[in-house]
Amino acid sequence: MNDITVTQLHRTDPSIAAARRWLIVALVGLAAMAFGLAWDLARHAADPGLAAEEGPLTMANPSHALAALGVAMVAVGLGGALWALWLPTPPTTRSQKAAATAAVLAAVAVTAAVGWALGGGGEHDHTEPVAGGHDHATASGDDDGDGSSMRALPGAGHPAHPPLPGYDQRHAAASEAERAAAGSLLVEVGASLVRYADPEAAIADGYVPPPAPTGPLWYYTNRSAIGDASVLEPDQPEGLVYLTVEGEAPTLLGSFFIAPPGTEAPAPAGDLVVWHSHSTRCPQFHVTDTQPRADTVRMLHVWTAGEVELVDRRTGRTVTATFSDPFGAPFKASVTMSG
Repeated sequence: MNDITVTQLHRTDPSIAAARRWLIVALVGLAAMAFGLAWDLARHAADPGLAAEEGPLTMANPSHALAALGVAMVAVGLGGALWALWLPTPPTTRSQKAAATAAVLAAVAVTAAVGWALGGGGEHDHTEPVAGGHDHATASGDDDGDGSSMRALPGAGHPAHPPLPGYDQRHAAASEAERAAAGSLLVEVGASLVRYADPEAAIADGYVPPPAPTGPLWYYTNRSAIGDASVLEPDQPEGLVYLTVEGEAPTLLGSFFIAPPGTEAPAPAGDLVVWHSHSTRCPQFHVTDTQPRADTVRMLHVWTAGEVELVDRRTGRTVTATFSDPFGAPFKASVTMSG
């Protein structure tokens, strides 16, 4: 026994060997969780309508299931390693069993918190009102956004959106043909949306409400419309936007259109009708002739409501939001507050 070194003793200690095996399980789980999150980002980039049809952890989504399996493996691996190191022999007393249980629960809690944080912590990007919810509509800018279907895309958040000239200014600079095209698009889209004043009618036509709403703007997405060949068909928008406040009937604000990567984003009215991109490769946010960003998902809003009443969350005062830019984005940049 005197010839056995401390290093050899540690290498042959059953508790150390067991802890190493459990840590291997945790490392495999960490790899699975990372791969699942990366896979999920890729799936959402390929299908911008996916986010509107699933919650933060939808097990039918294989990437979510893989990430959840990874979190579970990390928790089990860390718990097993702690058990092996702190209680190398099976617990016999009540205090030992309590200590072992506390160690496992602590490992599970820490790992779950890490997984929750990696998944976004349930917080929505500041640039989007994402899925909407039963909060009061706000005029304070908390819901400064422009499209739930884009929430999970890589690069969905921009620190700032360089502003466009106001719609009145753009309208004054536009040609008669561009003004006519913009007016025609707005009228056609507005006429097509009359049938969706009731969100139940939208649901019946395949528009899916958000699964986990957390704000006043609810974005309904139609997967079939996203998957078809059309990009800017006034009577076939890829999504609808409702202002939904608890205790009140939802108000249809307008619709949005999506141009997938590799397709042209029609510009029938010059700078009056402006698409935008959520890619970090497009820091200017808005799509222009010199920055067409055809390799990214682009989005176009058409606001048809005219005006709506909102509640300022800071003061509780009701204000009127008038859509001063019928094709503007984000939402707050599209309205003028009064009252």
